[in-house]
Amino acid sequence: NKYLGTTNDVQISITCRPDFVEEKLSNSVRIICPRRPQPLTIQSIQTEKPFSIGIKWKIDNNIQDEITSFKIFLDGKLHCEIDTNRRHSFKYEFAKLQADQTYSIYVKSCIGQKKLDDYVYQCEIESNTSNELLLKCFTPPKGTPPRIERMYPNGIDIVWDAPIEFGTVKVTVCYLN
Repeated sequence: NKYLGTTNDVQISITCRPDFVEEKLSNSVRIICPRRPQPLTIQSIQTEKPFSIGIKWKIDNNIQDEITSFKIFLDGKLHCEIDTNRRHSFKYEFAKLQADQTYSIYVKSCIGQKKLDDYVYQCEIESNTSNELLLKCFTPPKGTPPRIERMYPNGIDIVWDAPIEFGTVKVTVCYLN
């Protein structure tokens, strides 16, 4: 294990038994271990799609970490990894979730592994977890089934009870001839 924020030179030698006389060291490889990036703060956002959850976060412009990607976790398991592409503001939407289930969501910032020069490498490092959100997905409101209230020679009255616990509900009307 290497220490965060350090530069380490490594050499390897291969020896054969019983003759240790021909021991030869490899070229020196320099491994740079960056400091751990700062953890993020994520927030939930409203989504339009049924059975979905949305989150957002920003990279603070004052932080000098060279963040290359974010790992998004759903219920403690890696859900996906997204590249920063030099952006500072991010949104992500989880889709096709189960109704009435609470999901645990958090994100980690990553500084990726890369080759900086001949024999000079930067190792990958992750931040600690962001704040954890416990969220339920957006589900369509459940209303009562429509029922016929009155019948007329020129039509019928159909009524139903709109659910009030979900706030504003859009009603779609269909006219039959």
